[in-house]
Amino acid sequence: MSPFRTPRSAALALLLSAATVAAQDPATPPEPLFQDDDVTAEDARPPVDDESGLESSTRELELTVQSAVAIALVNDIGLQVEGLAVEVARFEALGSWGAFDWDFTAEGNYVDGKQKGDTDLSGAEILKFDTVGWGLDLNRPLEWGGNFNVRLNSDTTETNNQFARANPSTTDVLAVTYRQPLLRGLGREHATADQQVADVQYVQQLERQRQVRQDVERQVRDAYWDLVLRIEQLDVARKGLELVSEQLAREQRRLEVGVGIEVDVLEAEAQVAIREEQLLEADVNVRAAEDALKQILFPGTDSAVWETRLRPATPLPESTGPVEQPQWTETLTVAVENRPDLAQQRQAITAAELLLDFARNDARVGLDLSLAMSGNGFSGEQSEALEEALSFEFPTYSAGLVFNAPIGNRARRNAERAARARLRSERLVFDQLESQVAGEVRDAVRQVAYQAKAVDAAQRSLAASRRQYEAERARHAEGISTAFRLLEFQNQLEEAALSERAARVAYQKALVALRAAQGLLGDGRW
Repeated sequence: MSPFRTPRSAALALLLSAATVAAQDPATPPEPLFQDDDVTAEDARPPVDDESGLESSTRELELTVQSAVAIALVNDIGLQVEGLAVEVARFEALGSWGAFDWDFTAEGNYVDGKQKGDTDLSGAEILKFDTVGWGLDLNRPLEWGGNFNVRLNSDTTETNNQFARANPSTTDVLAVTYRQPLLRGLGREHATADQQVADVQYVQQLERQRQVRQDVERQVRDAYWDLVLRIEQLDVARKGLELVSEQLAREQRRLEVGVGIEVDVLEAEAQVAIREEQLLEADVNVRAAEDALKQILFPGTDSAVWETRLRPATPLPESTGPVEQPQWTETLTVAVENRPDLAQQRQAITAAELLLDFARNDARVGLDLSLAMSGNGFSGEQSEALEEALSFEFPTYSAGLVFNAPIGNRARRNAERAARARLRSERLVFDQLESQVAGEVRDAVRQVAYQAKAVDAAQRSLAASRRQYEAERARHAEGISTAFRLLEFQNQLEEAALSERAARVAYQKALVALRAAQGLLGDGRW
C-alpha cells in the first residue's frame, strides 16, 4: 500500500464525488468536416469503452488546469521535501542565536587532605583539613563581541590548625568579569556572523522552495496541455475514421450500382485500416498523457488513482486573441526581480560578504580589555560570609589588557584570501545566471510571438484545406473526381486539423514558459 494512500484517496474521493461518469454515445452522428469548435469540454471527455479495446474505467475526474495545479502543489513529494527543508533551515537559524543565551553552571566538591607543617607556625605538625565547596556560574557571550560572567564560590573548611581564626570557616567570593575585544573580534558583525549566515541560508531555502513550486506548476501545466492535445488528436483520428468509413460505404454503393470501380473500394478499405491503426495509437497516447499527469498530481501506487480517467475541463482557447509582443527588456526587468534562482544567488553573495568581513576581522591581532570586580567574605558562619561577599563589603577591582599576535598568522591570512575568492566566485555565478535569464527571457518572448503567428497561419491553412475538401467532395459527387483524389484532400484536411490543434497547445505552453522565465509561476498570480 502506498504511504500516501489515505490522504490522497480521501482527496480523490472528494473530487470524484463532483465528477460525472459517462460512456461514449455510439448513436451520435459523425460530423462531416473538422470545424474550429469541434472539440469542446464535452468532446474532451476520455471514452470509457473505446475503440482500442484497452482497459476501461468507470471512474472519471474532471480537472481544470487551475485545480490540477492546486492538487500538485499539495501532493508533490519534492515540494513536501522542500517544505521540510525550510523548517530545518528556520529552526537552525533560530537555534543559532542560542549562542548568546545565558549559560548556568552549578558544581560541588569535597576535599579531604593532609599535609606536613613546614614551620613552627604551621599550626600543627600534620595539618588536616576537610573542605566542602560549591560554585554557581552565569555566563553570557554578548552580540557585540564581549563576554559577561558572574561567579559565586563558597568553601567551608574544617581543620586542626590551632591558628585558624574560625573552625570551621567559610570563604565566599562573588566575582563579576567582563571581557571586550578591541581589535580581533570587535563588533556585532563579527560576533553574529554565524547567525547572520544561518538567516541568509533560511531565506535561500525559501527561494529554493519557491523555485520548486514554479517547476511543479510548469510541469503540471505542460502535462495538462499535452493531455488536451492528445485528446484533440484522438478526436481528429476518430472523425477521420468516420469520414473514410463514409467514403468506403459510398464507394461500395457506387460499385454495386455499376458506376464505381473496385480499386476505389480497395483504396477506401486501405484507408479505413490505416485510420483504425491511427485511432488506436491516438488512444494509447491519451492514456500515456493521462498517466504522465497522474504521476505529477498523485504520486504513489494507489490503484484507484491510476485507474481513474482524467477529463480536462479547461477548453483549449480557439484563438490567441490580440497579441502584443512584450518588450524583452521590460520582461527581463520583471525576471531579475522575481526569479528565485537569482534571489538564491543574491543570498549566496550576501553570505560570502559576511564571511569575508569575518575573515578580515579574524586576521587582526588580538587585544582584549578585561575588567573584574569581586567581593570577598570570611566567617565562621556561612550566612555571614555570603552576606559579606554579596554586599561587596571587601571589594577587589582589576583591569587589564591581553594582547595576542600569532607568529606568521598564515591560517587567518589565507582564510581571508579564500573568503575574497569565494565572494568573487559567487558574483561571477550571479553574472552567469543573469546572462542565462536574459537568454531565456528573449527566447520566451520570441516563442510567444512566433506561436501566436503559427496559430493564425495554422487556422488559415485549416480553413483553406476545409474549402478544398468541400470542393473536391462536390466534384466527386458529380463524378468528375476520383476517390483517390478525395482521400488525398481528406488526408490534407486531417493534417491541417492536427497542426492547428498542436499550434494552439504550443501557444499555451509558450505562455507558461514566458511566465516561468519571469519567475511568476507558483505564487498564485496566474
